Amino acid sequence: MLGGVKVDGSTISIVSGTITANYTNYTLPTATTSILGGVKVDGTSITINNGVISSASAYSLPTASTSVLGGVKVDGTTISISNGIISSTQYTLPTSSPTVLGGVKIDGTTVTINNGIISAPYTYSLPSASPTTLGGVYIPVSTTSGILNTSGTIGLATASTTQLGGVKVDGTSTTVTNSIISANASGLAGTTLKSTVVSSSLTSVGTLTSLAVGGDVTTTQTTQNLFNATATTINFGGAATNLNIGTSGGTTTITGHVSLEGVTSTGATGTGSVVFATSPTLTSPVVSTSLTTASTSFNLLNTTATTVNFAGAGTTVSIGASTGTTTVNNGLTVTGTTTLSGSTQINGNTTYASSVQIAGDFDNATVNSRTVFTTKTTNANPGIYVVPNGTATAASWQAANSSSLTNASKILIATNGTTDVQLVSGVNGTGTYLPLSFYNGGSQQMQLSTTGVLSFTNPTLTTASTGTVSLFNTNATTINAYGAATTINEGAAGVTYYVGQSTGNSTFSVLGNGASGSATITTNVTSGTVNLFAGVTGTMTVGSSTGTTNFPGTLKQNGVVVPNLTTMLAYQLAL
Repeated sequence: MLGGVKVDGSTISIVSGTITANYTNYTLPTATTSILGGVKVDGTSITINNGVISSASAYSLPTASTSVLGGVKVDGTTISISNGIISSTQYTLPTSSPTVLGGVKIDGTTVTINNGIISAPYTYSLPSASPTTLGGVYIPVSTTSGILNTSGTIGLATASTTQLGGVKVDGTSTTVTNSIISANASGLAGTTLKSTVVSSSLTSVGTLTSLAVGGDVTTTQTTQNLFNATATTINFGGAATNLNIGTSGGTTTITGHVSLEGVTSTGATGTGSVVFATSPTLTSPVVSTSLTTASTSFNLLNTTATTVNFAGAGTTVSIGASTGTTTVNNGLTVTGTTTLSGSTQINGNTTYASSVQIAGDFDNATVNSRTVFTTKTTNANPGIYVVPNGTATAASWQAANSSSLTNASKILIATNGTTDVQLVSGVNGTGTYLPLSFYNGGSQQMQLSTTGVLSFTNPTLTTASTGTVSLFNTNATTINAYGAATTINEGAAGVTYYVGQSTGNSTFSVLGNGASGSATITTNVTSGTVNLFAGVTGTMTVGSSTGTTNFPGTLKQNGVVVPNLTTMLAYQLAL
């Protein structure tokens, strides 16, 4: 309803019928969950642009867990949701049984419950077994104790190469007396020795076709020969995953060629872990798959060598993982086409050799798919510069009409030191100078010819200035304008038109068709008043002394009609 109000005179006042609000008395409160007020965005997760608040990233509700607050999905059976309200069906606890997980009822005597905690009134402790006490015993792992526990039955395990246990002697090649096992030396062939041979000498055994040793083979000699004659092929440590030969600080000498996983070294000398001859040859079996290491850090040819040739025949060479950083510590020369699939950041200056082209997709029919220049700063406005080198003072952007620049037409946007900035239609060599055209609205609007003639497609020149506009106001002493015009309209209604300067004498000429032609100064005022040279207080000359000056209408002087010459002669004759 439209009605009257009464101002409080403090925050709102009225003077001479004008209502005014006193903004200085108002303080915007800080917004809370219960107070409507102002907020301040952090500029990161929430931003504001032209009064519009927006979130930097969309919110995604996480899945709820025991440690994460988030969303849940009901199963629709035991838990359901309706109109935003979650409810569950009534649950009935089943009675516990050997096959059913459920509830039990305690007797309150042997088992009690207090605050949800079930307890028994006593704690049983199994005693340790002894010759007089029935109790528990501890049986170690059979592989280290030789004792078996089979469903409560304790027994001695049978000894093997991996199992500690008991053995049974045959009484012939091996005998036992007073718990001491002895072997018949003549029967050692094909026999497994289960303990360290100390007292007997194997030199008297004869020829052994095979010998299985379960313990260590040792010697007290400082020099020992092992398989040092006759055998030309010796297989040793075939199942070993770790093989130790020699002692640290000593020398292990292998006479002949050494094959390391297919790498053959011929005549190598030197010190270190592995020393190869100069340019070792990879022979059969060839290393045809990979060289790998279990170490997370690995140095390859990382010292001494100043020239390293690598993968010279490789047509596809892959270095590094899909993530991480590959560092080249000095200059990098790439021969051939280089493809960079990810984003490339160059922290130093980039120098190109002579006659190098930078090629990109600059002509794609889909404009947004073309190669573009932009800035790496998000939401920033880019500006692309061409600058002179060192103390030079000129630079330019140039576009040519030929891929061969020797003889071509071109346009330049250039700076010329402190003299001027230039938009140039230029040439290289014997190229052709072209007119400089200006396009807007999809068509040519203006063109500057090679001879300096400026032509307009739309012959309208306007200015945004509301003051004085100067046109050809200096230097030019003769100005030819409107040479082909048959009608010229200048000025607005009520215009004051000046020709010449107040400091000199001016001549205003209206030309006709030669000396015998005619020239007319006219006006569209046909019944009103036309003032011609109204401000002249001196002498005004109309016509020449030898010509004829016609005044077709009535001639007045200070409002009085001046009679024509015939009337004046008749009047004089009458006198």
